[in-house]
Amino acid sequence: MEIKWTPWRATYIKGDSSVEEPGCPLCNAYRAGDDARKLVLYRGESTFVILNLYPYNPGHLMIVPYAHTADYGALPDASTGEMMRLSLVATLAMIIALTSCAPPLSGVARPRDSARITQEEVDESHEASAYDVIVKLRPNFLMSRGSTSLRPDDSRLPAVFLDGIEHGPISSLRNIPASNIAEIRLYRSWEATTQFGTGYMSGVIAVKTRR
Repeated sequence: MEIKWTPWRATYIKGDSSVEEPGCPLCNAYRAGDDARKLVLYRGESTFVILNLYPYNPGHLMIVPYAHTADYGALPDASTGEMMRLSLVATLAMIIALTSCAPPLSGVARPRDSARITQEEVDESHEASAYDVIVKLRPNFLMSRGSTSLRPDDSRLPAVFLDGIEHGPISSLRNIPASNIAEIRLYRSWEATTQFGTGYMSGVIAVKTRR
């Protein structure tokens, strides 16, 4: 068992009454009107982003609906949709921030294909799933390409193909173990049309497994 040493959580664990407020702490945060003090990073139409005051890991943040409910399924589509969009944006922002703060690599960096992740890169990432690998190595794969048609059900994110067969939406990447991956490639809209046919104007993320 790994023991996490988080001394900054001592105030919370001891129940220091000087920092306690009655009611829901998340509701109190967005109603306070003091975003800096309450660690509110962003306010959307129906949700907001807030840092955890007592995190186990540095940078832990939460995306919270304004509606106070314990039932995620009771939230309107606008709220759940915004939560998903903000989670992606927040993930990318954290990656960019952490990468910017990283020390420079010694020696000459190997050239990297911006549209392809090799098996060697997958193994070196030490991540669990295809989604985790992409978030770590090529977060641009997960960027929305904007609305690509007038259809209300139009997907703004690439479709996922597994060994040449359509596998599902972006979330299906979480079901593909990294240990099985030989290659991950991003096909832009024009490339996807040539390779997979019409209907993929947001592009395709193609995963090839090891044989």
